Amino acid sequence: MHIFWAPRTGADGSGDVRALLGRAVRELFSAETPRIEKDTRGKPFFPERPDIFFSLSHTGSCVLCAVGSDPVGADVETVRPVSRSVILKTCTPGELAEFDFFELWTLKESFFKLFGQSDRPFYEHRFSRSGTAVIPPDPRVTARLVAGVPGCRAAVCTLGTLPDVLCAERL
Repeated sequence: MHIFWAPRTGADGSGDVRALLGRAVRELFSAETPRIEKDTRGKPFFPERPDIFFSLSHTGSCVLCAVGSDPVGADVETVRPVSRSVILKTCTPGELAEFDFFELWTLKESFFKLFGQSDRPFYEHRFSRSGTAVIPPDPRVTARLVAGVPGCRAAVCTLGTLPDVLCAERL
């Protein structure tokens, strides 16, 4: 699995992130981007290429996609002011002692994206740390914070192996 990110170049983050997905699929699978559909839980997939899994995210300044051979969820968010009420609805005090708010937000969002929608709210999906390792709320899942995205926090959750190489690319 690989994570690709790039500075956002246009007003349409969706267009930028789809261009980045196309580049990732070409580089990793030597294929053109297949048609995208959404499953019943809202998770996008390639119906003609069930062997390729991906997750897309964009924010004001950045686009990010994770692509590989295992189910994946990824998220990127610009660091910005957030109200205390949003923080308290999203995170436990214990989580906030171990992570900053946007680390938790992107971890929880990537967890949701891994499975599609969830019947439980963000607050109930709890993350912790063990040294530098991120411990997700489901033992089948591995999670990682993505470092080096300027002005942003990013994370990935997968049912497979976390990427060894993070690819920062320009569109």
